[in-house]
Amino acid sequence: MARRIRQWIGYLIMLAGLGLLAGPFLLGAREERMQEQVVDGFYQNREEIIAIPTEQTKPSQTELPLQTQPPEPETELETEPETQEPQDPLYQAAAAYNDSLLQNGQSGMTHRSDVEHFALSTLDYGYEENIIGTIQIPRMEIELGLYLGANDENMAKGAAIFGMTSLPLGRESENVAVAGHRGWRGSPMFREIQKLQMDDPIYVTTPWQTLVYRVCEIRIVTPEDNTWCRIQEGRTLISLMTCHPYGQNYQRYVVFAELCQEEKPSEEEIIQENLQSYDPAPREVILVNSDGTSETVAVEPASIQPDSSEYGSVLSNVVILAEDKMKIAAWIAAVLVALVGIWLTASTVRDLIQSKKQGRSPYDPE
Repeated sequence: MARRIRQWIGYLIMLAGLGLLAGPFLLGAREERMQEQVVDGFYQNREEIIAIPTEQTKPSQTELPLQTQPPEPETELETEPETQEPQDPLYQAAAAYNDSLLQNGQSGMTHRSDVEHFALSTLDYGYEENIIGTIQIPRMEIELGLYLGANDENMAKGAAIFGMTSLPLGRESENVAVAGHRGWRGSPMFREIQKLQMDDPIYVTTPWQTLVYRVCEIRIVTPEDNTWCRIQEGRTLISLMTCHPYGQNYQRYVVFAELCQEEKPSEEEIIQENLQSYDPAPREVILVNSDGTSETVAVEPASIQPDSSEYGSVLSNVVILAEDKMKIAAWIAAVLVALVGIWLTASTVRDLIQSKKQGRSPYDPE
């Protein structure tokens, strides 16, 4: 009887160990799959919605006039602007919102709750998620939905734009302030932000275009500092913010990127550029202290094994390093635990069958 009890106890321990080892990775895989579905859904939604007004306004063949005017002279065509702002209702509302921020100087951003909600919702314009687009950061190997409003619900699903900050329209005087968790439920999100270096590209796809930004500045600020998300007149920026140091979160790590006139390359070209341009040297980061003074500090990329010279917290990078390198070991351990659990189950079931054949209880003493 004691042996049978030990078998069942061992079986339960194996199951618990399997859950502890594999659970976080399974949860992470689930979260990343949900994020992929949001991104894929946005692209599909975008094609369907943008196509509707195009088809409705396009005249049919029967409506075309029998005689058409000759084309305008080429010299006049050249005076036309190369691009025109989209006329769909969502873009017009987004442009009006950005204009209002310039007019009021973001005066409504005074409390934490002000950035959790947004004055505009894409749900009102036919989109299935309240996102304005997607953000792809090759260096961090992520692509997330850009939700409107940095509240807990949105930040649990992807990257979130602060309320009272700009929408990404690619116009002058914008600062799209984007917050992301430093890892959430097994999904990396902004965990690898320390890998970003100067001139790294960030791609933001909206219902109307894909904008290309390049990293131009990195800061570490206090949680109370909100100057990083203020609009800088004449500049078109996106600023990424997350907690720092990783695992301690008493500061904020902010990466600024400025719009550049580039086309987004193919995925193969993005991967190649990402590999060839990586610089393992420490990042030069502006540390802004609570008294307003600043200094330049060196921050090791999170993928580099930290040493005593790393600013902030060596422990933070050790945790990241462990998460990166221990995944394979954890999966192997989980498989071994599962095999042991299967063996215990099989042996227990075998003993039950043998006991039944012999006409005795499996819990009888041997």
